[in-house]
Amino acid sequence: MRLAAVVLVLALATGPARGATCGPVTLVDEATGRVVVGAEDIALDAGSGLAVISAHDRLSGDDPRGGLYELDLERLEPGGVRVRDLAGGAVRRPHGIDLYEGKTLFVVDRGDGAAGSTAVRIIGLSDGERRRVESPLLCRANDVAALDGERFLFTADHGACGSLGVAAENVLGLERGFVGYFDGDAVRAVAHGLDFPNGIAVDRRRGDVVVAATRGRELLVYGLADLMEGKPARRRIPLDGAPDNLSIEGGGGILAALHPALWRLALHRYGLPGGERAPARIEALDPEGGVRRIFEDDGARLSAATVAVRWRHKLLIGSVLGEHLLLCR
Repeated sequence: MRLAAVVLVLALATGPARGATCGPVTLVDEATGRVVVGAEDIALDAGSGLAVISAHDRLSGDDPRGGLYELDLERLEPGGVRVRDLAGGAVRRPHGIDLYEGKTLFVVDRGDGAAGSTAVRIIGLSDGERRRVESPLLCRANDVAALDGERFLFTADHGACGSLGVAAENVLGLERGFVGYFDGDAVRAVAHGLDFPNGIAVDRRRGDVVVAATRGRELLVYGLADLMEGKPARRRIPLDGAPDNLSIEGGGGILAALHPALWRLALHRYGLPGGERAPARIEALDPEGGVRRIFEDDGARLSAATVAVRWRHKLLIGSVLGEHLLLCR
């Protein structure tokens, strides 16, 4: 793993929220008493302010201490918050998540971390797990976007499953990631040849699917019907940073978490020398294509932000390794 991390660093090597006050929010698992580490993704129900946090500790070895945690953004304030794992410890390495109609949670579960152990779990917030979807095409699943209570799209950040194949794609800069689709019965790829596709979000009002191309430093915008037919992105939006997770806002805007320097992210992510901090950036994109930077930090308050959601006057930001989230007003 350390060798793979160094290879990735070499491959990637080729400020405050503006007008806002921010404070840390530390989540404590009420069952274990542990601080929740690595809140990498957040799914928001805009109607109620309910947020679900996907977190696990990527540097903890065989015990990733992962979980899925609910937060009420209406009541949320900086400080410590006791939270309950919705999965009861069953999802140890949750990755990307999506919340459909505030009731059904879709989770990329990286299993035991080995190739082939990844699945997508469909969990009812009121009645527990409804389905577990498995397929060889899910081996490198990164993020998920629900289309209804059963069907979903997902990103696969690499085409290869094993560590050697992934390392080769990183070193050679091969664009072999893809977007996949589960139709309720089977999984298939619908968009190929992507440069580390990461976050994915569906704008249901416009019928668009937005994909973060991390190494390409851009967003790819597909029409949903076009994507299903294998047609290319109809729009590309260049960004000042490498996009990670995406959140669609009520008016059709997009919040994108960006990594200004991928090599610094890699040092931080793998706990390598010089990686104590990594810069963080959040940008808001309006439906007409305008971009506004709403958060930037050198890593002093939050390193390597991977997701942001906004509800009313609150902005909640998560990160890949942080021992807290950041709440800004």
